[in-house]
Amino acid sequence: MADSRDNRIRIRAVSPLHGISYGIPSCCYGVTENLDRSRFDAQCWFTGADASVAMLSTVRLAMPRLANRAYYKMGGSREMLRSLVEWRYLRQFRPGTMAWVWPDMTPDLLRTLKRRGYVIALERINSSVRSARELLDSKAAQLGLAPDHRITSKSIEFEELELELADYVFVCSPFVEDSFLKAGVPPERLRRCTYGWDPHTFPVKPREDHACAKPVFLFVGIGSIRKGLPDLLEHWDRANLPARLRIVGPVDPPVAKRYARVLSRPDVEAVGMKLNMVEEYTNAHVFVLPSIEEGSPLVTYLALASGIPSLVSYPAAGGIVHDDIEGLIRDPAHKSGFQEALARLATDAQLRERLGRAASAVGARYTWPRVANERGKIFAAIHRS
Repeated sequence: MADSRDNRIRIRAVSPLHGISYGIPSCCYGVTENLDRSRFDAQCWFTGADASVAMLSTVRLAMPRLANRAYYKMGGSREMLRSLVEWRYLRQFRPGTMAWVWPDMTPDLLRTLKRRGYVIALERINSSVRSARELLDSKAAQLGLAPDHRITSKSIEFEELELELADYVFVCSPFVEDSFLKAGVPPERLRRCTYGWDPHTFPVKPREDHACAKPVFLFVGIGSIRKGLPDLLEHWDRANLPARLRIVGPVDPPVAKRYARVLSRPDVEAVGMKLNMVEEYTNAHVFVLPSIEEGSPLVTYLALASGIPSLVSYPAAGGIVHDDIEGLIRDPAHKSGFQEALARLATDAQLRERLGRAASAVGARYTWPRVANERGKIFAAIHRS
């Protein structure tokens, strides 16, 4: 008689976020939806989700969508919803299941998984919180602004507890890996991974013509200390480039107030949130992100997919942009070096074309099916061990 048991590797991911079609939630189901179904039985649990995400085959919710909407209308707390998703998540476990835990779950979940003997893999989307707070506090003090993060001593204490309980830690870039090595995580417990992009939701055509009298430099993200917008605005103001800077995303009020003069320049556009990111990248000639602290930014993957060069800091390069190959990597603290890179990319169309073509070729490696295939190799190796 044939063996009817399911011998696939059983993976259960969980996040306290609402499942949406972009950002960090898309990274979780971007992998689970694209793993080889003949080898993996994967689910991705959220507290709730938009309709387009809820219908995906590997997505599971703490409660049905309509009940979730009613819960929030009645003033339900995120903490209670997180407790509910953890309770439902744990009911899915049986011997051999691998727990894939995303940031901001409760300490009790990790303790329960550990006590029951399940393998725990932590997903870290940014550098260690202790390292991040040190970097961001130092930069804020240098600028004379209040820190723009919410990292508390309790946050640090909890992450260090997570690191003690976890069997493996997934790190999404060399910068992130370095921070966890510094935090004392043994290198044999770290696993380097990447994120990706979806050609179906981001149907951009790589740029063919890089020549332009006034190229557009595109910044995407929250205009904050963490994302390096203060440095970028200072450099832009001094460089006087034959180019335009377009800032897509909300600018933090303290940054907006401090740099109001630069933001009002005719060659600077701060347009707030935009939903049509395909249009933004299509119209851009250079992607720029001088972040102080990062993981592996999804906006950098979109720059590769769009076939435009990047001017990024080492954290914002995310391990996917390499200096003088897909873009230029510069430390925004080194003023002359960063401004020189701005000027080169603003005036040298051949440089933009060379870097852009390389970016397009590399971007094709990071579609979700390819990323999931690589992550599957990591899951399989952990399972074998």
